[in-house]
Amino acid sequence: MEERSVREIPVPLLLNQILHAQTYRIMQCMKDVDLKPGQAGCLFILSKEGKLPQKDIAKKLGVKPPSITALLKKLEARGLIIRSQDDQDQRVSWITLSEEGKHYINN
Repeated sequence: MEERSVREIPVPLLLNQILHAQTYRIMQCMKDVDLKPGQAGCLFILSKEGKLPQKDIAKKLGVKPPSITALLKKLEARGLIIRSQDDQDQRVSWITLSEEGKHYINN
């Protein structure tokens, strides 16, 4: 049987190339639907968790409350989320996906 010469690629380099290609693909998909990474992350979290308080979304995304407020305002303006006040504590804002937001996640 004939031996073949195989060029070995270091595993860390190969993993880095795969990660870069996947990141590029994801960024292109988000660009196609006009979403920023934080916005897409928020929609994904809501699709898995259902209904969450605004502060919990901020924790899960690792951002500060003022940043999540701006992000949610943009998603709400696009009709991708629904914000509602807690019946017992008006300081708490509950966030859920709208039907349009669910459409973004499912496609």
